[in-house]
Amino acid sequence: MLKSIYKWLILLIILSSCSNESKDKKIDHSVNDSSARVNELADTLVIDKYVKEIKSKTPELTYKRSLQYILGDYTFDVSVYFKDGKQVVYVEDGHRSEQDYRRLNVFLKDEKPIYAELAEKITMGSNNEFREAKVYFNQKLEILKALERKTSKENKIQDIPFVPFKPDTTGYSAKTNFFRRAVDCTGEFDLPFEKIEKKDNKEYLILGKDDPNTYHVKLLIEKSDSTIKKLKSSPIAFKGKKIDLEWEYKNSKGYEQLVYKSGKIL
Repeated sequence: MLKSIYKWLILLIILSSCSNESKDKKIDHSVNDSSARVNELADTLVIDKYVKEIKSKTPELTYKRSLQYILGDYTFDVSVYFKDGKQVVYVEDGHRSEQDYRRLNVFLKDEKPIYAELAEKITMGSNNEFREAKVYFNQKLEILKALERKTSKENKIQDIPFVPFKPDTTGYSAKTNFFRRAVDCTGEFDLPFEKIEKKDNKEYLILGKDDPNTYHVKLLIEKSDSTIKKLKSSPIAFKGKKIDLEWEYKNSKGYEQLVYKSGKIL
């Protein structure tokens, strides 16, 4: 009898110990999860404060703007803003036809992405989708938080709360390198002379390669100089040659037009 009671006591002690261990593990997990959420919130608040500061100073910052690039039906340009000699914001402005648009801002700290925000309109037949998204990164370029909101009516988007989502890509470091090449006209954006094109009584200098899957640049020629005259006199001979360009943007019917100012055949 005593042996039987003793066995039951041992079993109860073991079960109680296992139950306590399980509770301790649950508490540990709960504490860790709570701590992670607190750290995430603290990090995003710090990032929000930094982004707000940069936005307030953007009009005063020096910046450099790229040429306007065309790939298929998508046209875009990139601007980079500097603070104390360091890159702090990349801005991609793009549009597809006259309906769709896309604006992506990537904010950097110590020249690493920490925050990205996107505003875009996508036309799907007779329906429109307006979307805003924001993505936060930690120092390892891992995503801390990603939020978005969507609507079919642009004037209603501010009334819609952001909800979590999974971004299609986390390659924002590669994206900033892509933007840098666009601004500096290097890599896939190092484009040679292709042709002089005439359309609607206007002439355009076209840079690019004879390939629809590569980027092209289209500059309005307002006045022919010696370089343009030379290119027009023998376009086949100069095709593929690099041109050292001077250019500017001019507003035309609400759209910014890339305009040729001067150039030198290299």
